[in-house]
Amino acid sequence: MAFTQVPLNHHHLLSLWVNELTSEALLFEQHSKTLNAISPLQVSMLLAIDDGLSKDAISQLLSEQGVSETQISNAYQQVVAWFNAEEPTAEQAEAGSLSYQNGQYPELHAKAISQPLAITQRIADIFYVTVSNTVFSISVQTQTQTKDQIQQQALQWLFTQAKTILQPICLNDADTANPRKQQSLAPQSSQQKSNKNREKVALQLCFHQQNFALRANGIVVEQVNNIQQLLPLLIDRLQILAYQIQHYQLVFHGAALKHREQPITLMLPGKSGVGKSTLATHLTQADFALYSDEIIAFDPNNTLFTIGLPIAIKAGSWQAVQQYYPALPQQPVWQRLDGRQIKYVWPREFVKGNQLANKASKTIILCPNYQQHAEPSMVKLTTSEALTVMTQGGYQLGHELSNQSANDIIEYFDSLTAFQLTYSTTEQAMAMVSRLLANVAPSEQEHQNNILT
Repeated sequence: MAFTQVPLNHHHLLSLWVNELTSEALLFEQHSKTLNAISPLQVSMLLAIDDGLSKDAISQLLSEQGVSETQISNAYQQVVAWFNAEEPTAEQAEAGSLSYQNGQYPELHAKAISQPLAITQRIADIFYVTVSNTVFSISVQTQTQTKDQIQQQALQWLFTQAKTILQPICLNDADTANPRKQQSLAPQSSQQKSNKNREKVALQLCFHQQNFALRANGIVVEQVNNIQQLLPLLIDRLQILAYQIQHYQLVFHGAALKHREQPITLMLPGKSGVGKSTLATHLTQADFALYSDEIIAFDPNNTLFTIGLPIAIKAGSWQAVQQYYPALPQQPVWQRLDGRQIKYVWPREFVKGNQLANKASKTIILCPNYQQHAEPSMVKLTTSEALTVMTQGGYQLGHELSNQSANDIIEYFDSLTAFQLTYSTTEQAMAMVSRLLANVAPSEQEHQNNILT
């Protein structure tokens, strides 16, 4: 491991890892339970404060090294804030206990799962899907006395569309009619739980307070007034609950794929809109099977979860993938909450079961960076740079981060190779990926340059 932990006097507050070869540093804050990359100046400031030096003494030392007063002042304020961080109060902790940002989903509470649903409306129809190790029922509720038949028809239309889009993972109607058979449905690998222990979640498309809504185990979790936004929320909820129910360690926003013939795994993390889904779609049409288009989920052994759901393709990429999906122009258009339009397509193949990389395998982080008119390049990233890109795209922890688990995360990602992939066309991206794969075959000695163009 290139990173080494630096002993601190205030180890009960902060933990510091430094890579002397690259001048990288990662800081774990005990109170906030967060892991962040910090600059060399912040490292110098932190070590000086940890040793008890005064602000004047630190300023004098850094000024002699050519650091400006503004830089010193800004760094000092930030580092002092790390030392002075306070534990959240009981009231603050309680207020945030059901926050989605904290990774808590109230519909997964034990009582919500075990109690029967308080249904006051007639269930008109229902179907079942399996995602990862979870069986979901998806139903539509109709009001027995409704004044707005148009809205009711729209909700029924949405239910039909949802069943059509999710058809590849639907369980057989004949078997789902028999509750005793529900546990034995849908193929899954031997590495997953036995069918008898599979979780079940009830999702319902419904009305709530004059809005179209989504219920999960009887709890309203989403509300919108535009019905085109509800199906993406349903599919997003399937993805999230599929890994939340499992014993996950760490989750990033992004796509993950596995080469069909070589023991090579690609992770494509990053913010929404950088080109992950389009690139993942092209890769699945070539030599890769998909773990997931939206979620890179690990268990405590760094095993990647397969979350088999359709890929959401944004409007700007419809033409780029239409060669693989000739019927795409006729597919319905859906809308994200941010207004972006999407259509759903299915990859050629998913990775069968969750896969644990062995010693002979190679996992590569590729951070897509689509830019119009950009010159194609593949720039090697440091560990802290790769972690920054991954966390900026969004992440969740399956447990409260500790000094040991922070060390484990650093050690794991420090063992991986990471690149930023900049391109203006998918053809450029695919050519660079092919070139990279030829260079990183697990049986060969690594010989990547810092920049591949």
